Amino acid sequence: MNNLTTTISFIVSRRILLIFFCLSYSNITYSQTKIDTSTASQYFTKGKELLNKRKTDSSLTYFEKALLIYETIGDQKKIIDCYDKISQNQQNNFDYDSALVTAKKGLVLRQELFEKEHPQIALSYTQIGHIHKDKDQYQKAISFYQKALKIQTKAFGNKDHRTADSYHHIGTIHHVLAQYDRALIYYQKSLEIRTKHFGKRHEKIAESYIDIGITHYHLGKDRQALAYYNKALKIREPIFGKHSPEVAFCYNHIGDIYTRIDYYGKALEYQKKGLDIMISIFGKNHPNSAFFYSSIAVTNRYKGFNNQALLFNNKALTILEKKLGPRHTRTSSLYNEIGIIYNKKGLYNRSLEYFQKSLKIKLKIYPEKHSYIGSNYNNIGLMHQKRGEYDRAITFYKKTLVNFIYTLGENHNAVARIYNNIANTYQAKKKYSIALKYYQKALKIRINTIGKYHSEISYTYLEIGNIHKINKEYNIALAYYQKALKIHKRVSGEDSYYICDTYNALASLFFEKKEYHKALELLKKSIKIRLVTDGEHHPRTAKSYNQLAKVYAKLNEHKKAIAHYNHAITANKNPS
Repeated sequence: MNNLTTTISFIVSRRILLIFFCLSYSNITYSQTKIDTSTASQYFTKGKELLNKRKTDSSLTYFEKALLIYETIGDQKKIIDCYDKISQNQQNNFDYDSALVTAKKGLVLRQELFEKEHPQIALSYTQIGHIHKDKDQYQKAISFYQKALKIQTKAFGNKDHRTADSYHHIGTIHHVLAQYDRALIYYQKSLEIRTKHFGKRHEKIAESYIDIGITHYHLGKDRQALAYYNKALKIREPIFGKHSPEVAFCYNHIGDIYTRIDYYGKALEYQKKGLDIMISIFGKNHPNSAFFYSSIAVTNRYKGFNNQALLFNNKALTILEKKLGPRHTRTSSLYNEIGIIYNKKGLYNRSLEYFQKSLKIKLKIYPEKHSYIGSNYNNIGLMHQKRGEYDRAITFYKKTLVNFIYTLGENHNAVARIYNNIANTYQAKKKYSIALKYYQKALKIRINTIGKYHSEISYTYLEIGNIHKINKEYNIALAYYQKALKIHKRVSGEDSYYICDTYNALASLFFEKKEYHKALELLKKSIKIRLVTDGEHHPRTAKSYNQLAKVYAKLNEHKKAIAHYNHAITANKNPS
């Protein structure tokens, strides 16, 4: 009996010891898990804080640390949260391929944890849609946004703020595809719901205002666009602070409008304010800073400062080619801009090369009847016109016209620009009555859309004046030239190359009327400005020298005439 009692006692003692050990181990494991979870939570919180401060690399490090712990513990929901934030960081850092891989990992886990039409699945669809949009894969993007919308509508109804977000995202795709009326329908649906849910001073309302403003900008409704941008700015300043990227982007949009309506000083003021903010947050070589360089370049181009414009565009291009690659829409837009500047500088072959590079990219991304493709057709047409290939130019202009009328409507200023270009080509072909008809069509649209005192109105006046001069209707021609000059002085001041064009046209008229001293006075003014704006080696500079030479010849100042002809020959040569 004693042996049996001893054996039983031993077994019981071992079992008690084993239970005690298991309980102790369980407590240690639980405590360790608790510590690990707490550490992971701290990493995640720190990552979010850095993400909000746009410190993407540091933020990414903390989210990856949190992810390692959550993967060890096996907390699937927290793993998904980490994937979401890591993907968002990678997207903000323009690393779209990595962002897409991470977002898809999150989607796979969600599909394992939740039903097909759970709102959590919609979150993954939305993030994947955002990345496809940034990669210029618009059909894939809208497909994911529509999947998200279907889930949101079923889960929350069609008047919920989450559903409104999906409406807005779908609107952004219609916008980039130049389906502007459809974009506005989705934006307005979203704005109505957001306003009811958030009130009028929420960041989501500002987002709606910005995108509605951008759509109005593309539709040529500059005043409406400006009003929406200013409304967005008033909301964003108190929410994000005056030195935030959100406010900087508002400044850039406002600057773009001022460029469009010929207030170049004001445009640069806003664009430079925005750029200063971006550089202070992201540095000089970040894509967000590059977007501002390209806006400043456009304003300088409109002012006639082509070398400055080229400098800013090349800065932007270096950054964006490195970060986004040479086949992204942002890069293709810069190729187009650089092509325009080379055209202004008289380097037509180089200009055509850039236009064709831009078009090749856009044709792979956008539908053929997209206004961006229309712009490229127009620019290529312009190059053929400059090279004397008039029939080819008209073919490209007419392709542009069909494109613009389809996407923008018949009464858009962009359509007027094409009528003006077609008229210029018919004028070069000496078909003056057809040219005049197209100029009048352009003028009618321009006065209705941009008003009587816009720089583009002055270009049409100048060309109509040229037709009347050719027809020996000097008084009518003079009236149109003076109208053009008045607008140029008002818009660009006394030192713009646009002024030179008008001085040259007036000088040509006075030359034909044998009023040589009046012609000489105007040409001296013109060449002084030309040498500053176009430089010593430019076809327009050569044209001014040639005109001066002819006037000096008529005034029997033959040495001066020969000297100016020689200057013209030099101006037509590329500098060595």
